[in-house]
Amino acid sequence: MPRNLWLLVLSPLLLLVAIASAQSENRGTKALSRDFATSALTAAAQIRNWQLHLAYTLQNGYPLSEYLIASDRDQAADALQVAVSAAKRMADRAALVQLANLFGNMQNWSDARIKDKRNLRLANYYMSASALENDELFQQTISCTSYLISMLASGRLAEDTNCR
Repeated sequence: MPRNLWLLVLSPLLLLVAIASAQSENRGTKALSRDFATSALTAAAQIRNWQLHLAYTLQNGYPLSEYLIASDRDQAADALQVAVSAAKRMADRAALVQLANLFGNMQNWSDARIKDKRNLRLANYYMSASALENDELFQQTISCTSYLISMLASGRLAEDTNCR
């Protein structure tokens, strides 16, 4: 199954599991398992690399390489799969939903830039120094990534509206 399709199928399932687990788990069990936190941090770091590579390319006016974008995406998807397999606790699964949402949002943003490239509409990003600052979805993914890295490093589950 292609990675993109796999994530589309998995995300709603993870959301349902997280909602059910959040309703049944008490507030004292928000600790993330060490293996999950480590693998999820790796996945979040891979997503951050993907974000930064794209931002650097656009900010510096370099040609957008679909191959490099796909490579960054695939590395992030592989790391996300490792995090999925490491999620054992209810808190892990709830955090995994946020991580999968981040991946999906970054995938949507990245796909939109590829579509812009194919339709010769990247001029806004190449000509405006503030294009990324004004891009709401890009800024949301940056905020969510920073939040998730901080949360995962703490080893405690928390929620942020930027990761939905």
